[in-house]
Amino acid sequence: MIHLYLCMHTPLLEALCELTEQLTHAPLRATCVGHELDEPERDIYARLYELVQNHPPEEPVLVIGDLLGARTGTVALTLPYPHVYFLGGVNLPMTLKLNDALSEVSALPESHSPLERLQRCVDLLKTAGRAGVEDAHAYLRVEGEESMIDASYYEGSVFGMSATMPTNVEDRHEG
Repeated sequence: MIHLYLCMHTPLLEALCELTEQLTHAPLRATCVGHELDEPERDIYARLYELVQNHPPEEPVLVIGDLLGARTGTVALTLPYPHVYFLGGVNLPMTLKLNDALSEVSALPESHSPLERLQRCVDLLKTAGRAGVEDAHAYLRVEGEESMIDASYYEGSVFGMSATMPTNVEDRHEG
């Protein structure tokens, strides 16, 4: 089992969680740990430590935060627990994929170790996060051509459907 925590500044955390739950029509399968901008690191550490110490040491803990190098990541990585991992750069596409990623990882065969399951979860979330960051200019057409912007692109890139769109300016004029 992977224990998942979203830990970041409270306003961002609340907005991401609320919007994700509204869009997915399901509660997030993560524990939310918000903190204030000026909150001391020792207080963030104390809250995370209290939560993490209740897990068996062989079960990985994934803390997802706003920025790599921010206080949340630094605090998470100092927890005296063998399998605490931090994933920075959270965005809405990642939180939209979160429940599905946990379900997919849970369905892996028993032969997968807890750390292999964690790595698969991290890979799914990173893929979703990256797919949600796009340069809209790449989808604009030369004057007079039909637009390539399509709502199904996002679903395809984040949720694994087979939508393909050009990845750079040169590709959009080929064919």
